[in-house]
Parts: sequence; C-alpha cells; structure tokens
Amino acid sequence: MGSPGARRLAALLLTLGLWGCQGAPSQEQAARFDAYMALAEGYADAGDFDRARRPLASALEINDRAWRPHLILARIYDAAGEPELAEAAFRRARRFGAEQAEVHNDYGVFLYGQRRYEEAVVALRRAAEDADFPARAVAFENLGQALEAAEAPDAARDAYQRALALAPCAQRPLLALTRWYLTEGDVPRARSLAERFARCAPDNEESLTLALAIARRLGDPDAEAEAARRLEALGTSAP
Repeated sequence: MGSPGARRLAALLLTLGLWGCQGAPSQEQAARFDAYMALAEGYADAGDFDRARRPLASALEINDRAWRPHLILARIYDAAGEPELAEAAFRRARRFGAEQAEVHNDYGVFLYGQRRYEEAVVALRRAAEDADFPARAVAFENLGQALEAAEAPDAARDAYQRALALAPCAQRPLLALTRWYLTEGDVPRARSLAERFARCAPDNEESLTLALAIARRLGDPDAEAEAARRLEALGTSAP
C-alpha cells in the first residue's frame, strides 16, 4: 500500500495533474478543489446528479482547466440523456486531459452509445494503449465491442484476447470469444472458454445457449441435457 508519505505525495501529484496547464495552486485552493471533487463524485456515483452539479461548479470556479470536473459533467449529461451537452463536456475533458486514458475510455463508451462506432474505436484504442491505465482490461473489452459493431471481427477477437490476458474471468470477452470460435469451427477451444466462464460466473442465457450448441456439435447428449435443464431453470426453453 506504500508509506503515508508516499501516499501524500501520490495525492499531491494527482491534484497537480488535475490542474492541467494552469499555474500551481495554493495549498488552500488545492484542498478546496479536492473537497468539492470528492463531494461531486460521491453524489454522481450514487446517481444524485442534481446534487453533484453544485460542487462541480465550485470546483470549476477554482480551476476551469482541470480535466476531471469536465469528465464527471460529461457522465452526468450522458446519463441524463443530453448527448450534445455530454459531447461538449467530453471535448473539454479531452482538451485539458489529453493524456488521460480514463477520458478516452469514457468518451469511447459514449460514442459507442451514439452508434458512432468508428470514432469509438479510435478513442478506445487510445485508452487501451496506456499500459499504466488501471482499467486497461475494461478498455480492451470496450474496444472489442466497438470493433464488433464496426464489423471488424478479427480485430475484435484480438482486443478480447488482450482483455482476457489482463482479466481472465472477464465475462463479455469470454462469451464473445466462445461464440467466435464456435462459428469458426474450433469447437474444442470454444468448449474450453465456455468451461472457464462456468467457473468464473453464474449461468446466463447466452452462456448456456453456447454450452448447448457446443454439446450438440460434440455429440455429447449428457452435456446437452444438462445445458437444457439449466436453461429451463432460468425460465428459458432450449432452442
């Protein structure tokens, strides 16, 4: 976890990074900015967007060139169904936090939701390229989904494989790759991934439908019957 001194230094470096190109803040300004941001993010994480706006506005009064308040505003506007305002806030966040993988990841997710798949791929690639991004596995997962939507299946497969290398139990990549290998006729590899999913996560309709299809391709009546039984337990009839 590091020493208290190291943690204080890390917190100071994060605060300074949030200030973008503006001059170094005073200790009082930095402390007020951090307090407003902590309050705003707490409200935003709880879904209380109206109460999050006031401390965000106060943080921006202290420093309107910090990338993180603009990113939180973009998330709020997106959740509120205000895509034009979200786009403008994302652009400000990108301008002031051009090196922040979190900004590019969130912007890519927004673009995907707007069905702007090619643009989403560009933003998500940039996020996934950052080897120090703590959520890099998620960025690769999001990139794989955007590439699928952009009709680039081979590139999507590669992105999902990178996601699994970082997070071996990531559910969406496991299902996507199982489906991909089954379609390509590599049934043993599809079965291996389906079995990994079963160890990592609870049953869902897609995982069991894939397990059923694999059992049928392998001519395994016992596995087929088991998958059908578990599908029925979820309230879904076997196809």
